[in-house]
Amino acid sequence: MGLLKMVRSFWTAVASRSLEIYRRAKRDAAPYRPLGRNTHTTTGHKNLFALLIGINDYGGTSGTRSSEDSTRNSRSLSQFPDLRGAVPDANAFQNYLLNTLKVDESNITVLLNEQATRANIINAFQNLAKNDNIKADDSIFIFYAGHGAQALPPKRLTKITGCPERIELIIPYDFRHDAKDHRHMAIPDFTLSVLIDKIAKEKGNHITLAFDCCHSASAVRGEPADPDSEEIARTGPATKYQIPDDLDEDIWGGARALSIIPSLKNTGSSSYVLFAACDSTQTAVERRGRGVFSKALLKILDDLGPSAIPCAEIANRLATQIPGGQDPQCEGRYSKTRHFFQGYTTSSMKSFFDLIVDDTDDTKLTLKGGEVHGFCTGDELAVYKSRSEDHQKNPVATVVITEVSTHTSTLHLRKHTTVSLQSYPHPVASLTKIVLHYLRVYVDPKDSALLRRVKALNSCILKCVPEDAHIALSTDKSVGKQLRFDVVDRDLLGKGLNLNLKPSFIDDTNENLAQVMKGLAHYYRHLKRTSATPSDSIDKITISFFQVLDTGLGHPRVVPVDGARNLCENNIININVTDAEDPLIYGFEVTNNTEEILFPVLLYFDNTEFTIIQSFPHIVSVENAEIPWPAMGQSMTIGYGVGTGANVPPFSFYVGKDCNMEAGFFKLFLFDKPVDLQDIVREESVFARSRGMKQNPLPSLGKSTGRWGSIVLPVIQRRVEELSPA
Repeated sequence: MGLLKMVRSFWTAVASRSLEIYRRAKRDAAPYRPLGRNTHTTTGHKNLFALLIGINDYGGTSGTRSSEDSTRNSRSLSQFPDLRGAVPDANAFQNYLLNTLKVDESNITVLLNEQATRANIINAFQNLAKNDNIKADDSIFIFYAGHGAQALPPKRLTKITGCPERIELIIPYDFRHDAKDHRHMAIPDFTLSVLIDKIAKEKGNHITLAFDCCHSASAVRGEPADPDSEEIARTGPATKYQIPDDLDEDIWGGARALSIIPSLKNTGSSSYVLFAACDSTQTAVERRGRGVFSKALLKILDDLGPSAIPCAEIANRLATQIPGGQDPQCEGRYSKTRHFFQGYTTSSMKSFFDLIVDDTDDTKLTLKGGEVHGFCTGDELAVYKSRSEDHQKNPVATVVITEVSTHTSTLHLRKHTTVSLQSYPHPVASLTKIVLHYLRVYVDPKDSALLRRVKALNSCILKCVPEDAHIALSTDKSVGKQLRFDVVDRDLLGKGLNLNLKPSFIDDTNENLAQVMKGLAHYYRHLKRTSATPSDSIDKITISFFQVLDTGLGHPRVVPVDGARNLCENNIININVTDAEDPLIYGFEVTNNTEEILFPVLLYFDNTEFTIIQSFPHIVSVENAEIPWPAMGQSMTIGYGVGTGANVPPFSFYVGKDCNMEAGFFKLFLFDKPVDLQDIVREESVFARSRGMKQNPLPSLGKSTGRWGSIVLPVIQRRVEELSPA
């Protein structure tokens, strides 16, 4: 079943103040201490709680069909055949939790067959949010094995941009195809989404979901011809059934809260990591009494341990162990750095880039990262035996990139290296030296001492005049001895925008200078780099940026403001910011007018603190990932509405108290296959001392035409008097 669509479809949530709160906390806190962000660390002992659901017995789903009902087939979901592996799968996970992870039995809720009614499933989700024994950031695991289906969305959603053609469903034990009341209907994706949202708000975002169910429009109706056949599909056929407008309104509806929610850090794809057995066009199957997906997942966890590799790598390994026709999916903002039972198992903070060693010639090395990730010929990496914590202490070799393609790079060992990498089954590498610099810096030639220090760092290109630079660096002795950084980037100042940007200062030490220059180099490297294989697709992408409104209730909760004008003019977004406690919020509508299926990644580059924030979460790059953005004039909303892009909160902006103007950039990357750019993200200001560097693995290799591109939109924020809503 398309669970990637299922859990993300409702994440419009509430009026977003996440960006504003995040930036305000960083600027106003003293000493510097970022608030409202997950640093992916585990402190102290945490517990694990689980909800396991398995349904084999669907004998009660036939209902009582009268002749009148038969004429209303458009209102009926067909019968579902009994399964054999769903209950054993749930039991197998329970056994793993109890015997391998030593989870307390009282922490595990199991619903099997007749226990897994619609009401009981919903109550079990709600109890996870209300359970006083579950503390903040305890690990929560939710597993479902059973039938899945699709239905037409409620009529109230069909006129909203980005509304999916089908809503995903899970089928409870007491489902009735001819049900007239809600108690015996399937559970739609938006209901599950808001239930998970409530868990995340109460208990934190260490939530892992695994759903072994499916949907396939070509599935055979009714039971298989041979009830004893080795393979059974966990699916129901596509139908004309339409979900009632008010189904589960008591869950997703309700009046607006009286107080403003302080942060949305645990909503949308930042609140979970989701594993799905297949994409929405495929069938999840069971063989010999077990789900193929569940069995493979448990084997990986058993063989490697839950903390050996992050979720994204588990997804890649699943793809190699599950037969063709069923492509497992993995989604979640932290899927690349988070481990399966985050918070309960010990995670390794240090991650690396995967290497492929040729079976016959260990001098032939391939890096699973290429041009789209910013790698260049000449970059150097240190090689380690594996991701194991025992192997992360000392590198065994140094490699140099000799050739870069779109998604991979060719490497060779440094001279005089005698180690054979064939003896290591899972070698990894960490980037240590970058050859191509994008950061351009101006230093007054009269300040020869500072000029020598900057040259020695070898992290930028020095320019002779400030007009050719991004940053003008100087020594300021007005208040002690400090270094001053002024933004002189012509991509901002050269657009006639009459900007007056505030400079930044740090204490003048070699350590501080090296840290800030390293951060600025990373920032401008990913802001300024462009595709070496430009695509005509870029010119066929239409981008609009609108003010949106939190209605305070319903689904969708965040909708466009009536009559709001497009704020993206000539690829520049101008925002008027007030000091109001409840700031205005905004969202994107992006239209794909090409003939190509595209996989977008949206990043926000803050040009005041030089942070990089992922505004549209990536899709983990399993080989056959769920398609988020179809071709031929299909629109996707980001930050509001329904559909793929609605799983992120809307955008709001904040201008610091000590200035009247700030600037940044939205950069929309467009790929022809999923590409994970989580390693680019830097959520801590370059002017704040880091509490630990995090390196992340790059995505696995997949087929691609090698085409990609990006669109950069400057965002100018000016402080104004309080405005009336547009």
